[in-house]
Amino acid sequence: MEIRERADGRVRILHVSGKVTKADGEYVLRAHIEGLSDRGFNRIVLNLADVPYMDSSGLGELVRCYSALRRDQGAMALTNLRPRLVDLLRITKLGDVFDTFETDAEAVKSLTG
Repeated sequence: MEIRERADGRVRILHVSGKVTKADGEYVLRAHIEGLSDRGFNRIVLNLADVPYMDSSGLGELVRCYSALRRDQGAMALTNLRPRLVDLLRITKLGDVFDTFETDAEAVKSLTG
């Protein structure tokens, strides 16, 4: 799994590529988000367009990151979800927890507006 980061004002957009699974570095995502939060960046957009697969460990990591950001008065939004991930969020009822958007721009606007 790889993460590319870019800034849009105070919001950090993380473009995640690869599988998000226990074996493929779920902790990489947590460490990256914790590092951003430690530096005062607690509004995060996760662009998941290049995530072909996420297992329950990866989904659990999304929940942990979301919860940690909320504790720090931050927020997280998800963008560009593949149909399989949309189904996974719906089945687990996490679709009601996460704010999801088609584009990064929509997500940034929701986090700053």
